[in-house]
Amino acid sequence: MNYKALWLTVVVVSSLLAACTPVTAPMPGETIANPASENCVKAGGTVDIRQGEGGEVGYCVFADGSECEEWALMRGECKPGAAQANMPNPASANCVAQGGAVDIRQGDGGEVGYCVFTDGSECEEWALMRGECQPGAQAAATFDDPFAYCAAVGTIDAPDARFTGEQPPAAVIEGIRQAFDAPADTPDDFYKNGTFWRCADGQVKACFVGANLPCEAKADLSETPNDGIVAFCKENPNAEVVPSVATGRATVFAWSCANAAPVKGEQVFHADDQGFIAEFWYAITPESAAPQ
Repeated sequence: MNYKALWLTVVVVSSLLAACTPVTAPMPGETIANPASENCVKAGGTVDIRQGEGGEVGYCVFADGSECEEWALMRGECKPGAAQANMPNPASANCVAQGGAVDIRQGDGGEVGYCVFTDGSECEEWALMRGECQPGAQAAATFDDPFAYCAAVGTIDAPDARFTGEQPPAAVIEGIRQAFDAPADTPDDFYKNGTFWRCADGQVKACFVGANLPCEAKADLSETPNDGIVAFCKENPNAEVVPSVATGRATVFAWSCANAAPVKGEQVFHADDQGFIAEFWYAITPESAAPQ
């Protein structure tokens, strides 16, 4: 017997039988996962199948309203949150249709759109669209009296559009005159041109620039010498006092020089709750603002 021929016959027959083994087809209803759709879901989107000219097209829609064709998203050609320049915000469009102007502001959770009307009232644009807010319902109150204004607004670094009186108010100027014990014949214009005022916890506070006091500046609490101090000490190595022209007028510390090095001295001024130098500001009350 020719064993070699028999062995070859067995191998050939086995190969033919293996080639004829049926492949199990997908059961009816079974689908093969679309990797682009799976990628969309992983990216936090929702798949939206739409009918295009060439058939169905999958889009990945995100919570912020942005969307990408799912394969473009997978290829990195489109990103979540990408600006949709040609897709108008319906709430913004509704605002404009009602005669308002859209004002985008930064909120705790991101940008928020407000619809501002000519009467001063405003609505969050989606609240306006849902009918939860109406134009004119929140018309901003205005004040021409500084004491009433501060009582209403509480705390603000400088008066805003809600104050409609003269600037600075005569009552504030009179309060500053009395704070400085100014001579009666000192003209009001002397104080009017250098007086600043604000509201602190419902109270009127005022500052007079006088000898170049930094009324509008916040206190400089830095304990590190600035370039001006460093340069002054190099030129005046043992100066007992570094002048304000070098330190800046808002520093709260006294500075000197020792062997050309800056030395921070005692703290001579203090910051109030709003960050201004407390010693430069005076509380103005209706009583102190009354003409003498």
